[in-house]
Amino acid sequence: MLEVYETIAADRSKALLNDILQHKPIDFLTFTSPSAVAAYEKLADEPLRQNINATCVCIGNTTRQKALSAGFRDVLVPSEYTIEGMIACMEDYHEKKE
Repeated sequence: MLEVYETIAADRSKALLNDILQHKPIDFLTFTSPSAVAAYEKLADEPLRQNINATCVCIGNTTRQKALSAGFRDVLVPSEYTIEGMIACMEDYHEKKE
């Protein structure tokens, strides 16, 4: 088998991530792959991970399923599975909340 790339969590970002989760208001958490959700699960400290009230925006349905299995409850998926689609989805959500 030829391994083309390996997905790894950026362990060096753990402290920064947890500081942001603890001290900054977060409207959205965005995930572009199931492995990004897995990295979040690995790096975010348990109390912060469970208490976050941010809406989760996933690029597609496979990522959405991973986010739901990780415990996220408010999960959005854009109709267009691109970064631009995710941005439009967040804009629409924000406009509807106001």
